[in-house]
Amino acid sequence: MITIHNINLPQREGLIRARLHGAQKAKGEVLVFLDAHVEVNVNWLPPLLAPIVENPNTATTPIIDIIKYDTLEYQGGMPSRGGFNWQFNYVQLPLLKQEEAIDPEPHNNPIMNGGLFAMRRKYFWHLGGYDRGLEIWGAEQYELSFKLWLCGGRLLEVPCSRVGHLYRSPEFAVSYTKRKDDFISKNYKRVAEVWMDEYKEYLYEHIPKLNQIDASNLTKQKQLRHDLNCKPFKYFMQTIAPDLLKAYPPVKPPDFASGAIRSLALRDLCIDMADVEPRHKLENILKPCSPDLKYPYDSQKWHLGFRRDLQHHGNCLEVQTWSARAPIWLWPCHNRGGNQWWYYDRNTEMLVHGGREKYRQRCMEVERETKKIFVNFCDLTKLEQKWHFGYVNETAMEKFFDDD
Repeated sequence: MITIHNINLPQREGLIRARLHGAQKAKGEVLVFLDAHVEVNVNWLPPLLAPIVENPNTATTPIIDIIKYDTLEYQGGMPSRGGFNWQFNYVQLPLLKQEEAIDPEPHNNPIMNGGLFAMRRKYFWHLGGYDRGLEIWGAEQYELSFKLWLCGGRLLEVPCSRVGHLYRSPEFAVSYTKRKDDFISKNYKRVAEVWMDEYKEYLYEHIPKLNQIDASNLTKQKQLRHDLNCKPFKYFMQTIAPDLLKAYPPVKPPDFASGAIRSLALRDLCIDMADVEPRHKLENILKPCSPDLKYPYDSQKWHLGFRRDLQHHGNCLEVQTWSARAPIWLWPCHNRGGNQWWYYDRNTEMLVHGGREKYRQRCMEVERETKKIFVNFCDLTKLEQKWHFGYVNETAMEKFFDDD
């Protein structure tokens, strides 16, 4: 028999304190936190609880599938590991090789997404719950994840547990509070000051306003860290998320190439993104080139960056099929290479897609009559597969395949 208690707080407290109120009222051995806008899938709970039975100092997260806001279509997600960049945005990291080998068994998850997780009630309070100085929402998933890994616990993603999450339309703005103060930055500062040790300086370099933020009194949180005999943050970075600094380096490495991309078959035309929206195929995107190819119009400025992808304002050129004359899409960058991996061959002047293995490679090609671009099997004799980059960093290019 399930008993449901609906708790109405006398005033709007925000996500963090609402969860704390709920956790204080809960009577069960395990706390399960879910957003309101989710739909649990078949047999979602037993796999989420099993690792907690095995090791009581464990928190677990399901794979969060997508429920599309416009059609309510259910789209399955893929196993991943949570992380963060130096703007303190949540990001997804690929599975490490040892974790791929055990899939679909539960695997280490450096950072929880935040909204959906389970852990023993006693262990939640052993770790202090959430810092009561955090307000409304923001950074609470980092604080709890850091405490789990640094203070004797563990956080696992459980691929056999799936929960669908309804994402709202990007055009729909939400007002969480009428407050005008920057409570999110204050939350960031509190978490950084208590848990991140010397790595907090990277955060402050990328979010300079944090240097002026007053984090308020941190005595209780620092005492909690001392009492729990927690490890230094370096342990998290080196052992739990050893690939995070490579994927999101505090100092961005220089581009391999940048500027306009000009067709050598249609020498006056360059790839131009002025009329292209993300998640759309590239059609009718060749336009007259900027006068300066190294510093072109904004719509023609490309970056072949350290992740070996071709970026324009945070979106990347992606190929989604492996057929001949496969279309090229503009897609949000996923930072994992694969179908967004590109290389510029300076000798052949070809833009190569697909990875360093020759059998997977195809080359960007333009059709003269229609001006359509796509990827096709590489052919050194085709001028239609030749391109000129506005600027090529020769020094960086010499090391393109190092650590790829």
